Amino acid sequence: MSRRWKIGAALLLLSIIGAAAFSAGRYWWADWQFRACEDAVRHGDYVQAKQHLKACATVWTSSWRCQLWKIRLARLTGQIDDAERLLLAAKLRQEIPHEALRLENSLLKAQQGLCDGYEEERLRNLVDADHPDAPLILHALVLGYLRLYRLHDAQDCLKVWLEAEPDNVDALLQLGKSHERLIQSRLAMETYQHILKLKPDDDELRIRVALLLVAGNQIPEATAHIEPLLERHRADPRVQLSAGIYRHSQGKLDDAAVLLDDLLKQQPNNVRGLVARGKIAMQQNQPQAARDYLERAVKAGPKDFQAIFALAQCLNQLGKDEEAAKLQEQAKRAQEDMNRITDLTKTLQSRPNDPDLRCQIGTMLLSFGDEREGRLWLESALRFDPQHAAARKALAGIGAAPSNP
Repeated sequence: MSRRWKIGAALLLLSIIGAAAFSAGRYWWADWQFRACEDAVRHGDYVQAKQHLKACATVWTSSWRCQLWKIRLARLTGQIDDAERLLLAAKLRQEIPHEALRLENSLLKAQQGLCDGYEEERLRNLVDADHPDAPLILHALVLGYLRLYRLHDAQDCLKVWLEAEPDNVDALLQLGKSHERLIQSRLAMETYQHILKLKPDDDELRIRVALLLVAGNQIPEATAHIEPLLERHRADPRVQLSAGIYRHSQGKLDDAAVLLDDLLKQQPNNVRGLVARGKIAMQQNQPQAARDYLERAVKAGPKDFQAIFALAQCLNQLGKDEEAAKLQEQAKRAQEDMNRITDLTKTLQSRPNDPDLRCQIGTMLLSFGDEREGRLWLESALRFDPQHAAARKALAGIGAAPSNP
């Protein structure tokens, strides 16, 4: 063989080895991205998981595992319509194993609180049997339970989920929300503070924490959250609300008024903002302006006892004692109604499938002017009794067509 042929053969061999090495390198890189996606999900970081999956899919273009995780991440991030569309397409292609598709279909229903008793039991049994996707099953069950206000069931699942993945920020966030709904403010705050140690740049959670601290009059504790939020998110109405109340508590009435005025430009019917602005006007010896703000607050939240009571105080200041006395009685009744809702919610934890309780809570919330929450409660009553007459009538009264579960 001539020298030229030997060199050519060597170069050909090197090119084959190089191509093989490049192909193998791409495969291992894609494999690393896929594993990083799964790891991000275990920590509850779905945005990072999506980035890793997108990178992986540029190499594993026809991988059914990538297709499955695309469905899962749509569901995990609350993009239910996208998840349903992707799931349907996957069923038509028949590339993903049947059992994986069946499970994902069940999780989509569970996450929306739409599972029947048989399907719920099947999912719980899979968790008890240490199914490889047990954390994903628990995630879906937790969101469904929270949606249906089955808070103790949600916390039971969260305990198991966090035993498997103690630093999963999504699991911790749902735990904090369950504590909030059970009026376990201290536990909720401890949970959120733990998340902020894991994710100190999570400003969405920091906004939530600031609002909770201000609502609980824990003003010194709110400082570390509100000041940086004002620097980064001053235009956010949630920040304007918490910061306005915070500045008011510091005695900085003018600063507080500016923040709350900015909030009310964006959300003219924000009850908390109107009450806070009315209280500032009262302190600034502007009782008529205070009355205007507080009357708007009561109109927006007709059963908000704090707004009603603040308006009563304002009317006293204006010398309208008779009107103020009537409003104080109204505020007392509104507070009793709110306590009644709290009691009904506690009772619901031992009778989570009771449509009558759900209808009562929903109807009371509608009377408070809280149409969104009231509608959700009434719709949840229909999930347990699709023909529940009172719930259907209440929904019809607000122009909401009852959906068939």
